[in-house]
Amino acid sequence: MNARVGVYVCECGNNISDQVDIAALVPMLEGAPGVVKVMSHRLLCSKEGQEFLAEEVRKEGLTHLVVAACSPRQHLPTFMEVCKRGGLNPYLMQMANIREQCAWVTSDRHEATEKAARMIRAAIARVVRQAPLPEREVEANPDVIIIGGGLSGTVTASMLAGPERRVHVVDRNPTLAVALTSLEGVETHGGCEVEAVRGFFGNFEVELASKGSRQEVRVGAMVVCTGSRATTLQEMGYPGSEAPHVVVLPQDLEGLRPYLDALPSGQPKVMFVHCAGRERVGYCSGVCCLRSFKAMRWMVETAPNAQLSCLHQDICVPGRDGEREYQGILGIGARMTWGRLTALAQQGPQVTVSFRREDGSIGQDAADLVILVPATVPNHGARALIDIIGVEAGPAGFVEEAHPMLEPVSTSVKGIYVAGSASGPRDGRATSLLSLAAAAQIAAELRPGKTLRLEAQTSQVCEALCTGCRNCMTVCTYGAIEYDLVAQTCRVNETICRGCGNCVAACPSEAISVKGATYQQILQEIKEAVR
Repeated sequence: MNARVGVYVCECGNNISDQVDIAALVPMLEGAPGVVKVMSHRLLCSKEGQEFLAEEVRKEGLTHLVVAACSPRQHLPTFMEVCKRGGLNPYLMQMANIREQCAWVTSDRHEATEKAARMIRAAIARVVRQAPLPEREVEANPDVIIIGGGLSGTVTASMLAGPERRVHVVDRNPTLAVALTSLEGVETHGGCEVEAVRGFFGNFEVELASKGSRQEVRVGAMVVCTGSRATTLQEMGYPGSEAPHVVVLPQDLEGLRPYLDALPSGQPKVMFVHCAGRERVGYCSGVCCLRSFKAMRWMVETAPNAQLSCLHQDICVPGRDGEREYQGILGIGARMTWGRLTALAQQGPQVTVSFRREDGSIGQDAADLVILVPATVPNHGARALIDIIGVEAGPAGFVEEAHPMLEPVSTSVKGIYVAGSASGPRDGRATSLLSLAAAAQIAAELRPGKTLRLEAQTSQVCEALCTGCRNCMTVCTYGAIEYDLVAQTCRVNETICRGCGNCVAACPSEAISVKGATYQQILQEIKEAVR
């Protein structure tokens, strides 16, 4: 059957039409092989635009569709659904990104129009070589595994566990909180670590290891709740920090009581040093100042005669209560000094604190007790876990969110979520909110009894070209490739494959391709783009 290709150019309001001459572009595309209609539209992603496009597919009897608009990342699913409504297989549609890759980055209007024409012709050359692909569904596993049994893990588990969903909580600590072990529908795995992860959203296989034993847990989603920790005195690296009257601010303020009991009578001096270790980690943790101010208020009640002072590089008090806390500390007479800690020295009963002022000069002060307010860093083992589960890590080593504002609990891997301070320093309130958000997203996306659509654009192996080197197996993050001992070639489990293309890049004999993105399709697209 001869191809009937429809090409529809979106003006994207003024985003594209201001820089690309749409009136000149449309005639440039007419007459391309297989093209039966070229038309522009003000905003194809709008409700009216989608209805128009679906009707065009039906009315013109199109066998293939090219949409020249914005990024496929933003609206590819939108136009695939439009194809279905118009009776066209969605994998016979190709998008040309003439907004981000053309209109927004090409200053000359004539050049932008010529470039848009080449990009659209390239999409035409590719789409006519695409074949319809079937869409399949598989039953999803509603169970969830939570890595980390602290505050975040406990909140997430309490929200998700129920008669229709089993929640597994894994933690290195052999003894988990009573709040977890008493929850109905929660199975705890204390003293265990995640060794391997295979599969995809809805069907993960997670291998757990403890001393002398291994077990496999099958779940539909994972939540990373590994938390964070404070930097240690050794990591801070300040000379003299091993002095007996120097202590790191503990999470539980009762840990300071022995030091307060040892203070001299009269009006002992207590100095809080903010941003301790900040130079080493390279960022502001954002939660330390409020922790310090709350500790100061507690100290006023516990040791009312103490003279409080604060050495700081910056004051970061976000949130509605932050400024009130800060003003409260000034109200109790705490002395605030700007300075960057350089060294500590125990001299007699007091600790001498050396710091660099803003003008570069060196200042000194003395205190009976120095409390270092530490920077917050990822928990031990976080980097290894990130590598095992295959998500992205941020510059500081925390789990990277898909988007810090729009998708704060999603990661780079569909079905693996992050909550609490596993993605960055958080206080208790923010940790609980993110944990609730992760639980809500899983509850909405992984409902018991729900089926999940499998990836249609999976990898495929040409057995005639496969040498059985198994390079593809080493790079497949989903465990979707198996080795056939009889044929001595590799084969793809299409139920597990997500079409990421790692195996295509790793195959030295070019035996693997992704459906809908074969070598021939991409080659023709490139040829037309550079013609």
